[in-house]
Amino acid sequence: MATHEDITERRRIEERITHLAHYDALTDLPNRAMFHEHLRQELAAITDGDEIAVHYIDIDEFKGVNDALGHLVGDELLKSVATSLSRCAGPADFVARLGGDEFAIVQGAVTSPDQVNDLVARVFQAIRAPFDCMGHHLTTDASIGIALAPGHGTVLDQILKNADLAMYAANPPDAAPIASSSRRWTPRSASGGSSRSTCATPSPKGGSKAASRSITSPASA
Repeated sequence: MATHEDITERRRIEERITHLAHYDALTDLPNRAMFHEHLRQELAAITDGDEIAVHYIDIDEFKGVNDALGHLVGDELLKSVATSLSRCAGPADFVARLGGDEFAIVQGAVTSPDQVNDLVARVFQAIRAPFDCMGHHLTTDASIGIALAPGHGTVLDQILKNADLAMYAANPPDAAPIASSSRRWTPRSASGGSSRSTCATPSPKGGSKAASRSITSPASA
């Protein structure tokens, strides 16, 4: 016969399993599955004149941290980044860890480009801030790909593909190890064309870092 303690423990285990199905075990942010579900709901709820922005965020040089300092330090860096992203997100924003060194933010109720630009600026500021991880003073940077719905997609796979492509465009394999520019591509044509503007920004302190890049996906056909 099960005791009260047995039932309580079983319930606790079931709740933990349910939580892990929706949240990342390391950072306790929503995981990829929960991110997809939230984004589906946001896409279905878009009304005329409203937009949502999907920000794909890749932490630059994370592999180097793991290789040089070990996975425990790398894990601490990921947890610190997750906390910083949660703090800089707005009340209508949804922050998730997709896996590895990739995060995402679904920015809801977008009514002007300034809102997207402001969030990007806050993300860069948060990620560039030094992190103290197990006694190591670390600085890092990020590449961000942005896709806007409905302009860049109205279904999950389409908007995810465009955000992912934009993120990789923001972090080319031949990127210089030291850079001080912030680049943005903005939608121009349904055929995949894009415009690019460049503005000088101070390099992060503390050594060489990859460029801070924010790329907006070209409009989809």
